[in-house]
Amino acid sequence: MNISINNTSPILSCRLNPLPSNTSFKTSCETLLKRIKRLDARTLNCILAYDDPDKPLIDDGKHTYFWYLAIGSMINPISLHLRDITPIISYPVKCPNHKLVFRDQCRMADIEECQGEEFDGVVHLVPIEQMDRLDQVEHMYKRIIVKIIDYEQRSHLVYVYKMNLIGEKERPKSTPSERYLDIIVKGCEYFGVRSSYINRLKYEQPVIPRKLPNTYRTIENIPDNVYYTNEELARHDGKDPTLPLWISVNGKILEYIGLPSQNHSDYDNQKRFYDFVVSYFGGREVVPAISRSWYEPMYKLPLNDDDICDEHRILAEDMCVSWGLNCCSGDTNKIYWKPIGRLPVGDFNNDIRVDIVVANYRNNTVSVLLGYGNGSFANQLTYSTGYVPISVAVGDFNKDTRLDIVVANGGGDTVSVLLGYGNGSFENQTKYTTGHYPYSVAVDDFNSDTRLDIVVVNNAGNTVSVLFGYGNGSFANQTTYGTGSYPISVAVGDFNNDTRLDIVVANQHDGTVSVLLHYNKGSLGNEIKFASGGGSRLQYVAVDDFNNDTILDLVVVNYGTNDIGILFGNGNGSFLEQKKFLTGSNPDSLATGDFNKDGQIDFAIANYGSKNIDMLLGNGKETFTRQVTDGSSFTFAPVIVTTSDFNNDGQSEIIVAYDHTDNIDIFVALDTGSFTKQTAYTTGRYPQSVAVGDFNNDTRLDIVVVSLHDKTMILRFGYGDGSFSGIIGYLTGSGPSSIVVDDLNNDIRLDIVVANEGDNTVSVFLGYGHGSFANQTTYSTGNSPISVAVGDFNSDMLLDIVVANVGDNTVSVLLGYGNGSFADQTTYSTGSSPYSVAVGDFNNDIRVDIVVANYRNNTVSVLLGYGNGSFANQTTYATGSSPYSLAVGDFNNDTRPDIVVANEGDNTVGVLLGCGNGSFANQTTYSTGSSPYSVAVGDFNNDTRLDIVVANEGDNTVSVFLGYANGFFANHATYSTGRSPCFVAVAHINNDTRLDIVVVNQDDDSIGVFLGYFNNGFQYLMTLLTGTRSVPRSLVVADFNNDTYMDIVVTNSGTNNIGIFLGFGNISFANQITFATGSGPWSLAIADLNNDNRLDIIVSNINDSNVSVFLGYGNGSFGNQTIYSTGINSEPYSVAIGDFNNDVLLDIIVANYRASNVVILFGSGGGRFTDSKVYLVSYGSFPFSVVVGDFNNDTKLDFAVANYGSDNLKILLQTC
Repeated sequence: MNISINNTSPILSCRLNPLPSNTSFKTSCETLLKRIKRLDARTLNCILAYDDPDKPLIDDGKHTYFWYLAIGSMINPISLHLRDITPIISYPVKCPNHKLVFRDQCRMADIEECQGEEFDGVVHLVPIEQMDRLDQVEHMYKRIIVKIIDYEQRSHLVYVYKMNLIGEKERPKSTPSERYLDIIVKGCEYFGVRSSYINRLKYEQPVIPRKLPNTYRTIENIPDNVYYTNEELARHDGKDPTLPLWISVNGKILEYIGLPSQNHSDYDNQKRFYDFVVSYFGGREVVPAISRSWYEPMYKLPLNDDDICDEHRILAEDMCVSWGLNCCSGDTNKIYWKPIGRLPVGDFNNDIRVDIVVANYRNNTVSVLLGYGNGSFANQLTYSTGYVPISVAVGDFNKDTRLDIVVANGGGDTVSVLLGYGNGSFENQTKYTTGHYPYSVAVDDFNSDTRLDIVVVNNAGNTVSVLFGYGNGSFANQTTYGTGSYPISVAVGDFNNDTRLDIVVANQHDGTVSVLLHYNKGSLGNEIKFASGGGSRLQYVAVDDFNNDTILDLVVVNYGTNDIGILFGNGNGSFLEQKKFLTGSNPDSLATGDFNKDGQIDFAIANYGSKNIDMLLGNGKETFTRQVTDGSSFTFAPVIVTTSDFNNDGQSEIIVAYDHTDNIDIFVALDTGSFTKQTAYTTGRYPQSVAVGDFNNDTRLDIVVVSLHDKTMILRFGYGDGSFSGIIGYLTGSGPSSIVVDDLNNDIRLDIVVANEGDNTVSVFLGYGHGSFANQTTYSTGNSPISVAVGDFNSDMLLDIVVANVGDNTVSVLLGYGNGSFADQTTYSTGSSPYSVAVGDFNNDIRVDIVVANYRNNTVSVLLGYGNGSFANQTTYATGSSPYSLAVGDFNNDTRPDIVVANEGDNTVGVLLGCGNGSFANQTTYSTGSSPYSVAVGDFNNDTRLDIVVANEGDNTVSVFLGYANGFFANHATYSTGRSPCFVAVAHINNDTRLDIVVVNQDDDSIGVFLGYFNNGFQYLMTLLTGTRSVPRSLVVADFNNDTYMDIVVTNSGTNNIGIFLGFGNISFANQITFATGSGPWSLAIADLNNDNRLDIIVSNINDSNVSVFLGYGNGSFGNQTIYSTGINSEPYSVAIGDFNNDVLLDIIVANYRASNVVILFGSGGGRFTDSKVYLVSYGSFPFSVVVGDFNNDTKLDFAVANYGSDNLKILLQTC
């Protein structure tokens, strides 16, 4: 098509008739599409250079792409993103001699030949690897070729999808839904389709109006009191021909009945639909996937399950009904689905959010923590159990669709059953007798009567007890079976494929597992023992299918031998010898989950002895890889670990309980961006710099190194697996110190530039494209050129050279002619001893600028470019001591280039965030190893956030800092190098989508290659510093600067101030801004005290016996405090806000600890307070907390006071 790309993204435009969906669509675009990395303009132009308008394909010799004309929902960028279609370029076009129609019951877009007419669409250039995916998405269509014309009247052949015929006939035309047309219109607006065509769609195309939420259809006729577990649902995924296909729709389980006959006219389409359901929905809850993929622009696209609003959930169910998923007609030529039951979840209060229940064995209770759906939980609610509760399980024991709890009471030889009310609360316990010292409990239906039963192992009695349920919450007396010695854990599964549940028990004392096979009517056969090995001290057992053969396996935790053992099942009740995987010291507990979103089972193991959590990632093929988990070392020993997906992102988090502590911790699984040990390759003598590129056009990256003492440039050609060939050398000038690669003469072949410090030149080596180079051409520079970079400084699309001259404190700019030759240098002054140079557009004027690290005066110099090859005088910014190297990147995702500097003199890296106007904020420093000499940037853990790597010359290491995308970085991880690493570079060395590191080891005469690999670890998120000796006592979260992002205010009782942390909306915060208070600020409240729609702050000061009022300006800053007394020596411990005299003005209420009273300061308007009233609580009561509310529903505000001295709670009701 011969078009040039400037890499500018399309801008969202407003609709002529705005709908509520505009805001949701814009929010979805901003959230999702900013994650997409776009190709740079130069790469795009290189691809388009191979374009032939008479072909729908482009082959540039490395990759193949195809032109795809989108006519329906795939015009919309959100639809493309949801289907993993990633065009490298998109633009609007016209399709002549065709018109757009809508067909069939699906009411989707189709193309129809019609001479003289035309319609508009959007053409996407898509990698050929995504064609199969697109074919699957468009399963009702076939791919054809048509001619399009772009808005500059250039024609091209492209692929388009045309709807399949029914027999030999076109499908009947229909009217699109308003939702579907809205998706198309928004896509047209996004990609700049002509407004005249958009207006035709919006105002002339008839639509079927959107349904109102109260008219959405739901799946009905669900059998009462029939429940299936998640495990049962997962087994019916359509992949086992002996089991029918099941899906879940909002917890309602549907069973698939069958296809129409093969001679039916719609058989092919229905078969494709069946295959589609199996591939994407089989054995799963479908609503989250439907809500994301078949999205409704009226609602914000959900990023996780908790993001789905109720209307969206019901809409998804209505769509399932429209697809026939609840069609139970008698027509055997149509597929239909039969409702068969429901899916209970770990949800005690029926809010579709996962909750937690914990057995507290020291105080004979269970704690219930209700989840908020975002990974956080409410304070615990406790319920009494029997003596020494040691294990807990949940299920619906009385078939009221509400989850109940069963607890094994080790000290009382009982189990306690607590029936749930469905609102998060439970009845008092009912106890049932077990064997001696019940230690582990599980639930399932052992006698196929659709009623849940209980199984418990009795540790001191060497038995397992089964209590059969009556379905009303009560249970029969136990039936016992023998086990091995000291059974400690129990799990349930069908081990011999007879459709009957069996039991497996881990026996701690004799190191065995017992398998009890199930005969009919709930009875069990004799045990079969599997030895775990000498001294294993079995501690825990779990069951699942770990190798994807549809046969259940076992995993045991071996406390004594520091490993876990997996016994893979044969499907007949027998197992292979255990396959062991090492863990930390004394593993105590295990949980399963998916920590890397690959759909395979992984393990989290709590190691009691080494006080950490191990992660073992499974590949579904009987192999588990142990991850490095440095971030999960604890002060106390973990004894229990379990998993759940708390934020509904498809990735499991873990919960850990510790020995002799009163807390549990939640950790998230994160890719830590790890690297292998270095592989060293020899170079010439005293190597200085390295660069990476594909010099022989074999799609494998090669390495080039310059060696100071040899005056050579050494090449090693890559094999694509991280290893390299032998050496090929070229002579350079004297003292080569720096090297850079790029295409200097526009022949699509990489060339090389070397800075020669010893003879004040740069050498240019033009590449032939097959791994060899022309002899060097040299150009004069300033004195002692030590660093080189390239960029287009005069906006002629030709690359130029810039060199830092350490000997005369200048940079030299050599403008390129585009044929590999360069003009004479022009020099510009820098600071003292410029050691490193880089380029970027620091003021967003589309002109390339220069930045230099000045070693001797501890600054960086920024020279802003005029776009004509000349530059403004330097502006300097302070760095750390002796900045030796620098690099450029966007570290806070604000599209403005930032700078990172390696400060060799004080062992830090400094990050200077760019303001976008050519200026930079003060540096933020992070500690490195000794003498950091070189720095580079890249995304090492594939989280779309830039990270930093530093070569530490003084201690022979590299430091890797993972970025948070807010300008801050995690503490560094270190890797050993050779001697005196002086330069570092990053690249995809072994073609595995992970960035690798190359280090120049100066004193070893070698380079070291560190290959990046995926490594998950458990990590906590971040810390906010409140100042030395600040002693924070109270905090509140609110939006103080009206930017819709939550901010934090904290009372710092040690430094007598409040600190404000303004939020950026991405879980990062600006540094604290403080405001002086009285002495001993203790408690906080916030409200709009002066009715200006800006939040104000109230603080109680216990040492001064007063409160401070700060009126807010609405921008995150506040006026000086106004002081109000609460009484002499009163010590106000708690403050709250409310209107206590019904004058529509807010008042302040304070609980005074030392005075044992409550004071109300009545508001008089404008944020001022005049009159007050004192309420005596009682002498010596020492009130420490006050809360307000209407406790008797008389529309008058009351308050309650908690009292330390009298150990009670007093409520004072307002009577007038």
